[in-house]
Amino acid sequence: MAFDFRTQGESEGSPKNYENPFNKSEDIQNAVSFLRTFDCVNNNSIGAVGICAGGSYVIDASVSDRRVKAVATVNGFLSLREFTGYNPFVTDEIRAALLKRSNDDRQRYFETGISENADILMPDATSVEELAIPFSDDDKRDIFDYYYSRVNTCWPNYSHKFATMSYESLIKSHALDYAKDLAIPYLGIVGSEAITKPYAERFSAEILHDNKELKVIEHARHVPTYDNEEYVDQAIDALQTFYSSHI
Repeated sequence: MAFDFRTQGESEGSPKNYENPFNKSEDIQNAVSFLRTFDCVNNNSIGAVGICAGGSYVIDASVSDRRVKAVATVNGFLSLREFTGYNPFVTDEIRAALLKRSNDDRQRYFETGISENADILMPDATSVEELAIPFSDDDKRDIFDYYYSRVNTCWPNYSHKFATMSYESLIKSHALDYAKDLAIPYLGIVGSEAITKPYAERFSAEILHDNKELKVIEHARHVPTYDNEEYVDQAIDALQTFYSSHI
């Protein structure tokens, strides 16, 4: 089962494009509840997988929901806190300014029901050169191709702009904290060249049980694992083997 989270894509909810990890965790648990209403679903064989930031959301949901029997991440950003607010590229001054802008937007939404959608995380850009983000040139090209060049033809409901109040929620999300509490089998799939590889390594290292594994896709950066057939096929094979073994 795949679905658009609340406020995203074709789903309802406001403010539109509100990136709230805690709401998304609830949405995943609600999806599990929905699946379990079907006679054709084996309630004892439900697994979950999260890709990119979805890795954080699915870990958050699975750590306390024992209806999920096994969980996997694919190039998961397992600390949105570190990624958005506490990394070498975000100074105290930048963080304070972003939080103020986010807090102001929350107040505006409370008073008027209107939230600003802005490029607070993904900047407006018409070329790779304009993409002012702290990644390598290869990663910038991947990001521009996937999130900018192909949007209109491939996923027209997507917007790289978020509700500005998202920032104050993202900066609190740190799925790495849950590693010690994860009681179900875990598979972390990562590209060998992916910017998210250290997150899966750190998360797996802190899990206390032995039902954990890492699958490294050689030569893969972060974004190409989304839809490069060579990498996707390897990820699917690993997921199939993992779920067959544990659910």
